[in-house]
This record gives sequence, C-alpha cells and structure tokens, in this order.
Amino acid sequence: MPKTKLTPKEAPPGGWKSRIVGHAKVCPKKLAANPLNFRTHPLRQREVLKAAIEELGFVRSVTVNKRTGNIVDGHERVLQAADSGQPTIDVEYIDVSEEEERKILATLDPIAELATVDGGKLDELLHDLAFSDVALQQMLLENAEQNSEALLGDVSPSGASENRDLGEKRKQIKPVLYADQVATFETALAKTGVDNRGQALIEICNFYLEHHGEKAAG
Repeated sequence: MPKTKLTPKEAPPGGWKSRIVGHAKVCPKKLAANPLNFRTHPLRQREVLKAAIEELGFVRSVTVNKRTGNIVDGHERVLQAADSGQPTIDVEYIDVSEEEERKILATLDPIAELATVDGGKLDELLHDLAFSDVALQQMLLENAEQNSEALLGDVSPSGASENRDLGEKRKQIKPVLYADQVATFETALAKTGVDNRGQALIEICNFYLEHHGEKAAG
C-alpha cells in the first residue's frame, strides 16, 4: 500500500487529538497482517469468536494504520472474514507513525487486560442470558466461575469433597477488596508458599488464630 502524507487532526484546546481519519468497507484479503503482531489465536478462541459473529453479527471494526497499511487491532476478525468468504469488512483507519504503531500494538490489548471484574454486575449481566451456540455459552459460564474464584480459588478444606455427593455444588466465598488492598493480599498469599489460593488464605487465618491463642482449623 503506497504511503500517503496525511495531516493529523489538531486537538481542540485541552482536548485529545483524534488519530482516527476515516472508515471504509474493505476486502479482508487485501488487509495486511502486522509483522510485529505478538498475539496468537488458539482454536477454541477462533471457534468462540466465529460463533459470536454468526449469532450477533460484526459489531467491532478492524483498526488499520493508513500510513503503513498494517492491521493494528483485529487480526483474527480479518482471518474469520477471509475464511468465510466475506466480500468486505468494516475498517477504521488511524494516522500514526511506524513508531507510534508499534507502541499501540504493544499496549492496546495489555491495557485492556488490566481491567478488573465487578462480580455483582457480571452476575446481573449474565442472568438469564442464553446463546444458541453451546461453546459460546460454556465460555461465558467458565469466565464467570473464574472471576468469582479469582481471589480465593477452591476454599473447600482438603478432603471435604469426599463427604459430599459429586453432584453437589461447592459453596464459595466471594470477598470484596479495594484496589489499594490487593497488593497486600497478594503478598500475604505468596508468603505462604501454597499454590492453591483458597488454601493459602486458610493458612494465613490459621497462623493468625494460633498467635492469638485460638484453635486453628484443621
């Protein structure tokens, strides 16, 4: 793709400069993968994304740098579109230098992954929500379970499951921590040397009880 000299949009006083310069519908086979893209897409992710697009449609455009022609965000969506024979795909063009393109590629997804989950709102969102594709529904259920157990993991005492029916759902504890408390929590868990986060928390509680003359849990 020939390079074109573009004039970046000037930011209003006190405002952000927009790097978005246009939108278009483009044949996915004509879009160039970024040679520095470090994301890989396992089969399961591809299948779930395919199911989501088939059920809900294409709801997020692909980001392409106008200067280089490289994809900055949306590699898998482009592959899905090409594989399924879509004539065009929605593209949002940005105007950035090659160095800025590398910075965006390095930070866009990692920044998104720093977000945390409000378990209550997630439960509210998923309440009575059903998808026609089984794999997509299973992915949402697993994601909800992982987030609800992210801090404690399996809090059931060792061996307790042997006294329960296999079909009985284990009870879970969902603590609430504020952002400024997480570092202390994580440091304390690491000090125990126990991999299971729930059991590590039990170790901390037992240590506290023992040092205050209380009987620790078995």
